[in-house]
Amino acid sequence: MVLLRGDTQKQFAVYIKKWTKFCAEWEADHFHPLVIDVIDFLTDLYEKGLIYSAINTALNALSTHVVLDDGSLAGQNALISRLLKGVFQSTASKPKYTEGWDVQLVFIT
Repeated sequence: MVLLRGDTQKQFAVYIKKWTKFCAEWEADHFHPLVIDVIDFLTDLYEKGLIYSAINTALNALSTHVVLDDGSLAGQNALISRLLKGVFQSTASKPKYTEGWDVQLVFIT
C-alpha cells in the first residue's frame, strides 16, 4: 500500500477515475491490464490535448494502482517509458512570448 499526501490523492483520483472509465469502455482489466491497454490510455489522453505533466501524473497514478500483466508497475515498463519520452519531445516547451522587441528601436538614444 502506498501512502500519499491528501493533495496527491486528489490529483491521482482524477486519473484513476478516467482509467476506470477507459477500462469499462475497452473491457480492459482494471487492476492487471495489458501493457498495450496502458499505452492506449495514455495515448488517448495525449490525443485529447493533455500536456506531458498531466500524462506523467496519470502514469504515476496508475503505478500506485495497477500491476501490469508482466508483473511490473506501469512507470517501470520500457515501452511506456518510451511513449512518455515521445510525448515529452513532441510537446517541448514553447517560448513564453511570441513577439519580440526591435532592439534597434529600444536602444535609440
